[in-house]
Amino acid sequence: MRFRRGATSSRTPPSPPSSPPAPPTPVAVHSSATGDTSDPLGGAPSSFTHDAGEGTEFGTLAPTATTEANSAVPDAPEEKRGAGALWVAPPEGEALPEGASLAGSVLSTPSPTRESRRFLRRRKQPRHRRPHRPWRVVLAALAVILALFTASGIIISKRLGIPPPLAVVHSTIPSSRLAAGSAPSIPWPAGVQTAIAIPSLGVNAQSGPEVPQPIASLTKMMTAHVVLTDHPLSVGDQGPTITITQNDVTLYNEDVQSDQTNVQVAVGEVLTENQMLEGMLVHSASNFADLLAIWDAGSVSAFVTKMNSSAASLGMTQTQYVDASGFSTQSVSTAADQLKLATQDVANPVFDQIVDMPAVTLPVAGTVASITPLVGIDDVVGVKSGFTSAAGGCDVLALQEHVHGLSVEVLAAVVGDHVGADLITGAGLDALSIARPAMSSVQEVDLASRGRRLAEATVLGHSVPVVARADLSVLAWPGQRITESLHVARGPRAGAAAGWRLGTVTVRVGPEKLQVTVRTGKRLPPPTLLQRVV
Repeated sequence: MRFRRGATSSRTPPSPPSSPPAPPTPVAVHSSATGDTSDPLGGAPSSFTHDAGEGTEFGTLAPTATTEANSAVPDAPEEKRGAGALWVAPPEGEALPEGASLAGSVLSTPSPTRESRRFLRRRKQPRHRRPHRPWRVVLAALAVILALFTASGIIISKRLGIPPPLAVVHSTIPSSRLAAGSAPSIPWPAGVQTAIAIPSLGVNAQSGPEVPQPIASLTKMMTAHVVLTDHPLSVGDQGPTITITQNDVTLYNEDVQSDQTNVQVAVGEVLTENQMLEGMLVHSASNFADLLAIWDAGSVSAFVTKMNSSAASLGMTQTQYVDASGFSTQSVSTAADQLKLATQDVANPVFDQIVDMPAVTLPVAGTVASITPLVGIDDVVGVKSGFTSAAGGCDVLALQEHVHGLSVEVLAAVVGDHVGADLITGAGLDALSIARPAMSSVQEVDLASRGRRLAEATVLGHSVPVVARADLSVLAWPGQRITESLHVARGPRAGAAAGWRLGTVTVRVGPEKLQVTVRTGKRLPPPTLLQRVV
C-alpha cells in the first residue's frame, strides 16, 4: 500500500505468525469537519468499519476505497485536515507505533471521485455573475418615459381638437297659463239665434241651443266657397269668362217673377268669374248663384251635392242645402254653423275683399249696391245678409278693430229675426250688438319684455340667462289658455359670446301663433385647459 501526501512509514518484513491470524480490526472513520460519523457528502450520519489488513500500520496513513470525504481527528490542526484523510485506529490493547499519536497524525485516502471533486469545486469556488450594466436600465426607463409622453401628446392633441361642449338649454317660462279674468257675458238678443266667433283667437260662443232653420241668402256663402275651391282666384285676377245665353236670360226673368234679388243680364254678355262672385255676394243676385252652379258642376243639383259635402267637411252638422241661392225654405242651418263657414270664407283674400265692397259695377246691370247692412260703417267689413218670409232677417257681420295695436276681427251671426219693419237691417244691428262687447273683451297679455329671462343655458357648471330679443305680448279672451314653448335651433357651446341667437319662444293662443327670438344674455365661460384635456 502506498502512502500519499508525503506520509512516510518504516516497514519491516513481517515475522511469521506464531499464532492464527486475529480477526479483522474495525477502523473508525471520523469526519474532519464535525468529528461525527457523518456522510462526508452531507448525507445522513453513518458508521462503518474498515478492515485493516495485514501490514497496516496504525497511526499512519491507511488506504481506503470506501470514503470520498474529508476525515480527520477532531483535534487535528487545520493544516492537517485534507480531503479524504482517515485516521486508522489500532486494535484494542495494542500500542501505537513509534512516533504515532492520536492527536497529530492524519491518514490520507485515495483521491476523491470525479463527481465529488466537481461538487467540492462548486462549493469552494465563487459563482461567476454577469457584470452589472446600469446603462441598459436607464435606456429602458427612458424608452418607457418617451412612449408615455408621446401617447399623452397624441391624446391631448385630439382632446384639444374636440369642440367645446354644448350648453344645455331649459325654459324658465310656464308651458301654459290662463289669461286673466273669466269669459264675458254677451248680451244675446232675445228671440233669435245668435253666435260670435273670433277666428284669430279660436273663440266661439253661441246664445244657446240651436235648431236648424231657413237661412235665405246666407246660402250664397257656401256657393262662393265651392266655386273658389274648384276655381281659385288671386286678388286682382278675373278668372275664366262666361258668355250669357238665352237660357240664362230666361232664368233671370223667372227669378224676377218670384221676387228674388237678381242682376240683369243679356244674351252675348261676357262675365268673368270674379264679376259673377261680386254680383252674387255684394248684391245677392240669385240668378248669378245658379249661373255659377251650372258653370261649375253642370247642373244645380250636382252643385248642391258639392255644397253638402263641403258642409260636412267643415263640421256643419246642422246644415242642409237643397239649392245654390237659399230661396228654398229647405236650405237650413244655424248661426253657429254659419260662423264655421264664414271663418273659412274670410280667410280667402278674394272673398274677403269682395264682401267688403259697398257696390259693384257690371257690364249690363251697371253699378249695384250691397244688400248687406252696415258695410263700411262703424268698422263693419261684411259679410253677407239674407231675407225670406220664412227665414226672416239673417245676417253674418264682420267687425274689425285694432286692439293694442293688433288687428282683430269679430264675426257675429243672427238667424231668424222676425221683429221690426226692416228685418235685414234689424238682423245687422243685432249682430253688431253682440260683436262690440266681444271685441271689448279681448285683452292684451304681456308675456315678455325685451331682455327678460325666458330660459337658461348651462355648461360646465355655469349658467347664463337666455333673454327675449323683443317685447312679446298676445291678445286673448278672458280665461283663455295660452301655451308657450322654447325651440332651440342652434345651441351655444362653452365660450359662446353674449347675444348668441339660439332659437325662438313660440306662443299659441287658439290658432294664432307668435314667435320671439331669444339670445344668450351673457357670455358662456370657456372651458379651462384641464377641462378640455380631461
